[in-house]
Amino acid sequence: MKTFEFSTELLPGLPEELGLECLSRLPYTAHRLAFRVCHRWRELLQSLDFYYHRKRLGYTQKLACLLLVFNSAIQNGPKNPSVSVSSSYGIAVFDSVSQSWDRLAPIPKYLNGLPLFCQLASCEGKLVVMGGWDPVMYDPVTDVFIYDFVTQQWRQGRDMPSKRSFFAIGACGGRVFVAGGHDENKNASRTAWVYDLRTDEWTELGELSQERDECEGVVIGEEEFWVVSGYRTESQVGTMETGGRGLGTGSMPEIVCGDRGRWEIAELGRDRPGLPEELGLECLSRLPYTAHRLAFRVCHRWRELLQSLDFYYHRKRLGYTQKLACLLLVFNSAIQNGPKNPSVSVSSSYGIAVFDSVSQSWDRLAPIPKYLNGLPLFCQLASCEGKLVVMGGWDPVMYDPVTDVFIYDFVTQQWRQGRDMPSKRSFFAIGACGGRVFVAGGHDENKNASRTAWVYDLRTDEWTELGELSQERDECEGVVIGEEEFWVVSGYRTESQGQFDGSADVYGFKSEQWRRVEGVWEPGRCPRSCVGIGEDGKLLNWAEIDPGVRVRASGGRVLVTGSEYGCGALGFYTVETKEGQNSKMENISMPNEFSEFVHAACYAEI
Repeated sequence: MKTFEFSTELLPGLPEELGLECLSRLPYTAHRLAFRVCHRWRELLQSLDFYYHRKRLGYTQKLACLLLVFNSAIQNGPKNPSVSVSSSYGIAVFDSVSQSWDRLAPIPKYLNGLPLFCQLASCEGKLVVMGGWDPVMYDPVTDVFIYDFVTQQWRQGRDMPSKRSFFAIGACGGRVFVAGGHDENKNASRTAWVYDLRTDEWTELGELSQERDECEGVVIGEEEFWVVSGYRTESQVGTMETGGRGLGTGSMPEIVCGDRGRWEIAELGRDRPGLPEELGLECLSRLPYTAHRLAFRVCHRWRELLQSLDFYYHRKRLGYTQKLACLLLVFNSAIQNGPKNPSVSVSSSYGIAVFDSVSQSWDRLAPIPKYLNGLPLFCQLASCEGKLVVMGGWDPVMYDPVTDVFIYDFVTQQWRQGRDMPSKRSFFAIGACGGRVFVAGGHDENKNASRTAWVYDLRTDEWTELGELSQERDECEGVVIGEEEFWVVSGYRTESQGQFDGSADVYGFKSEQWRRVEGVWEPGRCPRSCVGIGEDGKLLNWAEIDPGVRVRASGGRVLVTGSEYGCGALGFYTVETKEGQNSKMENISMPNEFSEFVHAACYAEI
């Protein structure tokens, strides 16, 4: 559950949790009245965190919103064809729980009726109306309006980029997707855009494979926006395309994956000659990641499939992905497979070792071309959608901080360079979720602690600033909990070196806001490699279990380092968390050329 922090009690005399529970259970019909009670309730009711909190607990209510014709001369009596009536578009709301109907207030700009053939979508408790024809002039319009069920008021959003009617529409995660339809000259369109309610901005999504007038839009899960059927300008009604479904055969509609933001035809053709489509896809989905590079060379079709994010998420949903522990550690180049000999002078450098817990095998990733003799010291690791990201650290020769970003593709087994970090940064918190890498805190080249935070999008190769933390946090630790929050735990300010704080800053992915949480960490204890996530989804301090234990990677199984007894040799162990308790540690043997010292680690799901 999200933590809501306010300066006063929600309900005087009641514990905070009970007050929040009471307000969470309010029916939507009482929200407007509650909105007027006080400033604190007003902020809470309009908070996205509160909306998603109610949604997770099952307290939200679903209403059917219908755009239909209202006959103003008819009140509640029978329809009389002899009576002249004035008809206009309006929105009726049906509550299936109370079996009651209501009508939304008219939009101020269109008091006599909404635009004809406008479209509806719902986002995060709000209703969006866009496009259609002017009800008087019958010209297409670009208007966008948003209705807030809490305040029961309309507001105008940013106009659509172009006039459009009979287009596909769908909404997910605070965004409204539109595609196809036709313009003011009745020319079918193949363009697509997405409108972000939070920023009031439009972004182009690229073109469909063809024009699609009078198409239909649907969002499947929280992953894809489907634009189904439709027709071209030269082939008017009567020649609409038919569409299949899923990942099977047939003439398919187009989809844009919400995570990818790129259009593709939802049609795979034949993956294995002589096999049904579904069976060919099943065979390729079950390939172990070690065979992906070989399969990548078979044909162009397989190459596209293996690099497709849709295919990655398809394998992930079916449970065919594999988790690898990626460890940034010291390699002793003079040691091959023989015993470690302290009398032998060795050359040490940073590299990345990969451990497969299923086969109990180790491997070493190829060096980055820019750093053939060793990775930057103290660089950080994160994993996104089957790829490994390396960023920051110190130049291994000059010991100066660097801004480099590198991405490793496990399919091609190759590195590529990403856009540099916005500033030099070391010992920062890092976490990844949904194709994005979050960084915060750390210190700059002058050892000044930082309070800035940024997010890197692997798909667009762009950095975006996230706003400032509540304080400077050097040597903080980052962890992503679920797919909802990025936690920046502990750290210290520039003027208080080594005095680790007990608080954390938390960034909500849906709210896009920071909040400070007190008392989540033991003051004075360094959080690096000690922060984990328990079975209950909450922060876990591994040092409280055993001061000698350090977390190296987590993800179902937890990879840790430690010794079996005081002053004993360090070793690697795996731990599985079951029913809130930690199972017995299992020792892992590792190659002699690998050092026990690990600076950073993460799990990559391939």
